[in-house]
This record gives sequence, structure tokens and C-alpha cells, in this order.
Amino acid sequence: MNNTYTTDDSSSGFPGGGFSIKGGIGSAAPCTELAEQSDVCVCFINSWSGEGEDRTLIYDNEQDEMINTVASSCDNTVVVVNVSEPCVLDAGVENSNITAPIYSGVLSQESRYAITDVLYGVVNPSGKLIHTIAKNTSDYMASTCETDDCDFSKGLYLDYQWFDQQGIEPRYPYLYPTGV
Repeated sequence: MNNTYTTDDSSSGFPGGGFSIKGGIGSAAPCTELAEQSDVCVCFINSWSGEGEDRTLIYDNEQDEMINTVASSCDNTVVVVNVSEPCVLDAGVENSNITAPIYSGVLSQESRYAITDVLYGVVNPSGKLIHTIAKNTSDYMASTCETDDCDFSKGLYLDYQWFDQQGIEPRYPYLYPTGV
């Protein structure tokens, strides 16, 4: 299952096919049917990002709905998180049928081959997270300065520094070992 905003290509890099869900799952029936017939289900989630604009979404109910729908019918579900920034991964890690959350970051047009190699064990990436992933949206710094004269007299705490300064335990800390 592929919930992306960037492609109409459903899963051509993966044997067995699949389908894309653009902008939400609408009806859970296609997800459930395909998941029930599969030994392994792979859900791809992402967020819109790019140069010249910032995204504000760190949590997506539709993606969580897709993951939970698939995982409720498939006890071997892998969630591939393809984002360029922190996000909240509740459904991607809390469901007992999720056997592997994989953080892929921003890959490229060849990402389907790279992820296929990871899933089939051809390669074992040894990267580390480039930012902190929180347990809740409220764990992230709530305000930003958008003026030319920002007041940093109380300190500038970015990413893991914010979590450390606030005493917040993240879901996955900065530089978390995502591979061996």
C-alpha cells in the first residue's frame, strides 16, 4: 500500500504488485482484501516537502488509518517512512502486527530498488536518524519565530536539544541506530 503524493506508480519495484492510495484511503475494502491475501504487507507513508516551502504536518490521520487497516488484516506488516523531517509514528510502531518500521528518509527515483534490497536482506543499512522522533505532537517545540528580530535570550534549543532541555523522552532519539 502506498500513500504518496508524488507518484502514480503503485509498487512496480516490488514483486507481487500493490496499489497507490492518493490523498487517503477512502474505503478500507481494497486495503483489507489485499492484506488478507498477503504473507507480508508493506505500507509506504510520506509527507509533502520541497524547496521554497515548509510543511506543517507532523502527523497524518489518513496514513495512520491505512496502516491500522492493513495491520489489522496482516500480521507481518512493514511500514516504510519516507519523509525528510520528524513526524509522529503512532500507528507505525504501536500496532503489534507491525514487524518493522523502516525510516528511509529522502531517497530518489531509485528508492523502490533501494527499499527492495533492504526488505530482502540484500543490504543492511547502518545509518542513524538525522533528527529526533517524538512520541506526541505536543512534544515538539510549539512556537517558531518568523520575524527578523527573534529573541533567543532563553536559549535556542533545536531538535534533540529541545527534548533534553524539556526533559522529554522521545520515541527515537537523534542518532538512533537504525541499522547494524
